[in-house]
Amino acid sequence: MSLIANEMMKLFKKASTYIIIGLLTVIVLGVGGITKYVDNMDDKETSNVDWRQQLTEQTQMNKQELEMVAEGQYANMLNQDIAIAEYQLANNIAPVTESNIWSFMNDMVASIGFISIFTIIVAAGIVANEFSTGTIKLLLIRPVSRFKILCSKYVSVLLFSAILLLFMFVLSFIVGGILFGFDDVGPKLVFDNGQVKEVSQIGFAFFTFMLNSIGLLMLTTMAFMISTAFCNSSLAIGISIFLLLMGGNLSYILAAYFDWAKYILFLNLDLISYFNGNPPLEGMTLSFSITILAVYFIAFHAIALLFFTKRDVRA
Repeated sequence: MSLIANEMMKLFKKASTYIIIGLLTVIVLGVGGITKYVDNMDDKETSNVDWRQQLTEQTQMNKQELEMVAEGQYANMLNQDIAIAEYQLANNIAPVTESNIWSFMNDMVASIGFISIFTIIVAAGIVANEFSTGTIKLLLIRPVSRFKILCSKYVSVLLFSAILLLFMFVLSFIVGGILFGFDDVGPKLVFDNGQVKEVSQIGFAFFTFMLNSIGLLMLTTMAFMISTAFCNSSLAIGISIFLLLMGGNLSYILAAYFDWAKYILFLNLDLISYFNGNPPLEGMTLSFSITILAVYFIAFHAIALLFFTKRDVRA
């Protein structure tokens, strides 16, 4: 615990940590302000609109389109929209058309990408910088195994990313409530195993944040592994951020030609797609993706531990 506390103290002594927190604050406030401005500019005469008639017409259009669409992800999306719309009509639940605290929080899920970039930078430097500055010798002379030293650094990176995620979640809730109100907009309707279910809005928001953080966890672990293996923070940052931005697109291109592409890390990061009924590729399952992620996770740590424990440190 003392090693972890020491690493966390190092992180929060850096000015860059507070710059990161400041940037995240600006992002949330900026997105909130733009969303509120667009809402005010958008003249929605909802009082004169019969939502039941509008929803019925939209459902009929979706059913007609579904008859012309072959099986696939788009057909699944249409089926979900139809089921949810029919549930709303049957239970007299009007669709929420205006921005609210929960829609804002769901929009802020995209900000996890920024957190990924920040934590990749931290993970890429937490080991490599110790070697480049020579301070690693001060750690290795202590009566602590290299395994514990490496674990303390990795756990510190995870704690740092968890703090940023929690900060983003809470700040999004506060900003969303201030701008759009804390009013109850009813339960969240989700399509699960062929049925429409009502779930709590805050529970759904938290669940969405957590599932979308899987990519953050895996890419941070990969950056940590590259940094440990090559003792080069620039290399780790460059590779990890490139894969963060392009890995998914490149993987889908390969998947169009090769069956083995389903084993690529980036095609298994979007776990929330399984709960939406739209797996990344036909035939892929939630248990398959979890297994693939576990294999990559173990491999990353095995490589990092192997290089860290075998590397010689010159005096």
